[in-house]
Amino acid sequence: MKLKRWLPVLLAGLLLWPHPGVQAQAEDAAGTLTLQLTEEGEREGVRFSLEKVATLEDGNYRLLDAYTGTGVDLNGLKTAADLAQAAQNLAQAAPEQPVQAVEMRTDSNGEARTVLDTGVWLARQRDGAGYGWIAPFLCAIPSWDLDSQDMTWDTVVQPKREPFPDLVIEKVDEQGHPVTGLDFRFVLEQDGQRQEGVTDPETGTVRFDLRWGSSAISEEKAPAGYEKSTRVIRVSLGDTVLVDGREADIQDGVIRVAYVNRKEPAAPGRTPTGLDSRAGLWLAAGLAAAAGMALVFALLRKQSR
Repeated sequence: MKLKRWLPVLLAGLLLWPHPGVQAQAEDAAGTLTLQLTEEGEREGVRFSLEKVATLEDGNYRLLDAYTGTGVDLNGLKTAADLAQAAQNLAQAAPEQPVQAVEMRTDSNGEARTVLDTGVWLARQRDGAGYGWIAPFLCAIPSWDLDSQDMTWDTVVQPKREPFPDLVIEKVDEQGHPVTGLDFRFVLEQDGQRQEGVTDPETGTVRFDLRWGSSAISEEKAPAGYEKSTRVIRVSLGDTVLVDGREADIQDGVIRVAYVNRKEPAAPGRTPTGLDSRAGLWLAAGLAAAAGMALVFALLRKQSR
């Protein structure tokens, strides 16, 4: 995220007000926040919610009651990583009904602007459109302007996006061995629409390009010789990326999920025995040879009499 307008204030560890008059009016004043999406993509129609998480009192930020249990100290953040982690922790603790909330939607230029009260606000993406995924971030009113070296009531934030991750399902048997060389099919359902995954039978994988929101992925056709699984993989892309309720491990933009298929049972009327194995076949062959030898010896004895 490009935090040119207020990160230096947080890096200082506490707020230092250049003019006493700013502090005197800060707690009752309001300012503007402008979000600018600057990267290539569908920048129009990306929705955000802004939730107030802290007030400004005596030159320091004080968390609202709903967020005090997070342990976040907004006055002690020292790095961009600290800032990102604080935003994530606050987003996880956000109540369903925030004390103050504002909705924003970007225009055709990828911009959105609103008026906000003094304090710290948590911005959360609500709809990615086709632009990409933006993690929760924090912004402040007022903020520090590097150009004028003074506080400004017009904060500008250019959040960094991440590409939507891909989800790759890896077919395995009950022993965890890859199931390859067989045809199979998976579908993803989201918002009433169905999308078939891109399968690669040679590697036993299927790939889906995820999008903002919640989706369900299920198997439509199992590999030959295997039972169709009833497992449904549930994916949620919001403040974080969740797979089956757990935060996803994203490596190089890809989430990998192992998907187990059980082998089909034996055909009706046939009882599997030890003869089904290679060792069983060797044993059967040995028994047949022994029986044949016994028959030969019996015939020889009969002729010798």
